Amino acid sequence: MADAAVRCREHGHGRHRRRSAQYRDAPWLTHSRGPDRCRAGNRRRRRNAGSWDGSLYALSLADGNLEWAVDTGSGISTPPAVVDETVVVGNGAGSLAALDAASGEPSWTIELPAPVRAGPVIADGTLYVGCGDDRLYARSPTDGSELWSFRTAGPVAGGPTVADGTVYIQSHDDYVHAIDIAD
Repeated sequence: MADAAVRCREHGHGRHRRRSAQYRDAPWLTHSRGPDRCRAGNRRRRRNAGSWDGSLYALSLADGNLEWAVDTGSGISTPPAVVDETVVVGNGAGSLAALDAASGEPSWTIELPAPVRAGPVIADGTLYVGCGDDRLYARSPTDGSELWSFRTAGPVAGGPTVADGTVYIQSHDDYVHAIDIAD
């Protein structure tokens, strides 16, 4: 039997579907109130999926039942980041929130100057998030405070990748940027 499946990036429908034949025997299928866009965060017993309806859903991996849903106030177009027992999600209005993975209760919420366009990533104790204001932000995952930012010549579009002391981002300036973060 395949793992449970959540269908992401189904534009115009509010229905999660199994993506391909590899999920044919998945034990459940679930629905949301809007089209979904995610690389759904997965932690032990739940999957978190953001939706264009502005909600972040926590679904049980065992049976697909909804554990909680949080309305973020605007559509979610990037996947959430999940680390330890925290889920971090950004939305189209520029809100960035850290939520308790078990309950959905917010730990903190901050307002960024533009929509979140590149899914948040937490690596080596730092939260990285790309925005439509042409910046990659490095923030504290504990309270959202800004550590530093890097400006590109276009909106940051690709989710950050962190490896060997470097964070890589894609921007609409037609470049992939490699930012040394070892210092």
